[in-house]
Amino acid sequence: MSLTDIGGHWAEAQIKGAVAKRYVDGYEDGTFRPEKPVSRAEFIKLLTVAANVKPGAAGASWYDPYVNALKGEGVLRDRDFQEMGGNMTRAEMAKLAVRMAKKEYADPKVQLEDNAAMTQAVKLGLIQGLAGGELAPEKTTTRAQTITVIERVLKVKAGETLPVDALAVRNSELANSGSNFESVFGVPLKVRFPLTHDITSNIRVTYKGLIVLDMDKTDDPMVQELIATKFLAIKPDWHEGKYVFIVPTFYDVTGTGVEGRYSIPQSSTFTAGIRMVSKETIGGFSTKETGRFTGKTLAYADKQEMDAKIPKGEFSIQVVFSSGNRVVFY
Repeated sequence: MSLTDIGGHWAEAQIKGAVAKRYVDGYEDGTFRPEKPVSRAEFIKLLTVAANVKPGAAGASWYDPYVNALKGEGVLRDRDFQEMGGNMTRAEMAKLAVRMAKKEYADPKVQLEDNAAMTQAVKLGLIQGLAGGELAPEKTTTRAQTITVIERVLKVKAGETLPVDALAVRNSELANSGSNFESVFGVPLKVRFPLTHDITSNIRVTYKGLIVLDMDKTDDPMVQELIATKFLAIKPDWHEGKYVFIVPTFYDVTGTGVEGRYSIPQSSTFTAGIRMVSKETIGGFSTKETGRFTGKTLAYADKQEMDAKIPKGEFSIQVVFSSGNRVVFY
């Protein structure tokens, strides 16, 4: 079949390959409709046929043989979703793709939650991020995306190693664990996020994660944003050859009813490098009223030094409070 609407489309080659393998067809009018959303039932059928999985027992619905086939393979679980007619999301696609591509994830003993599934999918190269590595797990899946992912699944299943989207990997790690520290330096942190600490009897801080940015990767939107930010007392070329450590935080305050202010820079030290202060970083807050104050702590450090010291445990990342208490991340 000659398809009339895929010429110049980013997935043209993948679509032609899938049609040639005969696990997907165009429509009677000669179109493929690459941007049309795919239902869960449609995705399941395409994945079953493409992977040469024998259909299972028939049932009341046309898709039951394919659903039963993937359940028999451990690729589909009863708890994954119930409404087969609904549109497939990127998170749901990631889960089934990972289980089909890597048999160990199809083991019934292995529970693969949405964030973990997305992380594995991007690390295997099954899913690429959208603009800037955006994961968009709740966005629906199109026919073009479905075919592209299934083609990648078949390659990984055959033992091929695929290129990965580094920004998508970073974003998936942040969504899954709150930090990309281990993938950057090869060693784990000493903590899990979110992490809470009582600074005083009426102030509790919650650390939501620890983000590491390679400031030489100027195609990263987060890096671009930092370079464009005006930080106090820092030279314009501060970012060259540097890592930036970012700790997103929020402070929950039980108001004292008395005028007072908590100054973050004066009350704590962030040992990750040279601290960075801008209008966007929270400098302090009133302790009179009850409320929540959101901000982030940033510091930059030399990449060569960090690459040499951190894997050997020769550098510590922690917040040290004026009281002497400390929170050790690494």
